[in-house]
Amino acid sequence: MSSPQAVAFFDFDGTLSRIRSGWQTVMADHMFGVLRGNAEVAAAQLALRERIADAIEGLSGRPTIMQMEWLVAEVELRGGRALPAAAYKAQFAKRIDALVDARVQALQAGSARAADLLVPGAAEFLAMLRGSGVQCYIGSGSDEDAVRAEAHALGITGCFAGIYGAWPDNLQRDKHALVAQVLAESGCSGAQLFGFGDGAIDMQAVCAAGGFAVGVAFDELAGAGLDAGKRERLLAAGAHLAVSDYSLPDRILQAISGQPAARG
Repeated sequence: MSSPQAVAFFDFDGTLSRIRSGWQTVMADHMFGVLRGNAEVAAAQLALRERIADAIEGLSGRPTIMQMEWLVAEVELRGGRALPAAAYKAQFAKRIDALVDARVQALQAGSARAADLLVPGAAEFLAMLRGSGVQCYIGSGSDEDAVRAEAHALGITGCFAGIYGAWPDNLQRDKHALVAQVLAESGCSGAQLFGFGDGAIDMQAVCAAGGFAVGVAFDELAGAGLDAGKRERLLAAGAHLAVSDYSLPDRILQAISGQPAARG
């Protein structure tokens, strides 16, 4: 079997799927509840919130257990007795699962459309790539079983040659490892790779492999348009192109094919 001319690597949450939109707020509230301690003064609480937000942003796209490892270190830094990272992850999972389950049930009941829970233009863009013979893969920092279930609920499973995510408590299965796995499976080189993501680690992993990195700076909170701050972070992390969504597929494909395209 001959290898494809190109392979596309997609992050999942925030890059394709909006099912977990708001996960950053859920995680921040969870971490704040653990770390708040005696920080009753408003200024101290604000500083803690900012520290948590910076940590979540910096670790976005990495396996969830790594974010919980950060929480463990912060508890210990403050002289507390931390729970294992896996315990904090389980606590977070209970919170986020309630949000995810409600949205998946809405899809199953027909009260929500898949288009409402996908980044705009994603389904059409995936179909375009597949029709062009590009092998597409998902590589997520969320747990693999959850990613597979959510992709199925969104009706996009058939667009992918493989769907991969984090394994419980495995710190080594990061984006760099997932990109390497996809290249090995597809038989493509890094020069044939283009990757999409909304986190710095996505851009770094694709660029490190020699691929073309497209930052997806969709404004998840607003539910539409460009998140200017996210765009700047993605470009700073090495993105060759930053887009708000997939509503201009010709521009994206032109950039990928090596035609002139402005960054952002």
